[in-house]
Amino acid sequence: MARRIRPEAVAVDGLRDLLIAGTVAALERIEGSSTDVYDFRVECARLRERLADLADGNEVLFRRWGDGVTPEVEWPAGVHMCRLVGDSLIPADSEIVRVNHGSV
Repeated sequence: MARRIRPEAVAVDGLRDLLIAGTVAALERIEGSSTDVYDFRVECARLRERLADLADGNEVLFRRWGDGVTPEVEWPAGVHMCRLVGDSLIPADSEIVRVNHGSV
C-alpha cells in the first residue's frame, strides 16, 4: 500500500491581513441582503466573530473555499481544511468530523 504524502504548511507574509480583507468582502456582500426567504443575520454574526478572532491573532479554521479565502491565498495541495496560525496555514484535515449516517 502506498503511503500518503503529508502536506506541508504554507507560510505567507501578510496572510492574516489577506484573509481579513477577504472575510470583510464576504460580509459586505451579504450584509443587508436578508429577504423573506433567507435571513443572513446569523451568517453575518458568524463572520463578525471570525473577523474578531482574526484581528485578535487567534487560530482560525478555514475550508479550502471558505470565508475570506480568495484565489490570492496560496493553499497546501490536496488539503480541504487548514488552521491559520500566525501567517501560516497548517493542514487540519484530521480535524474534520466525519459522521456515518448508515446502519451500524
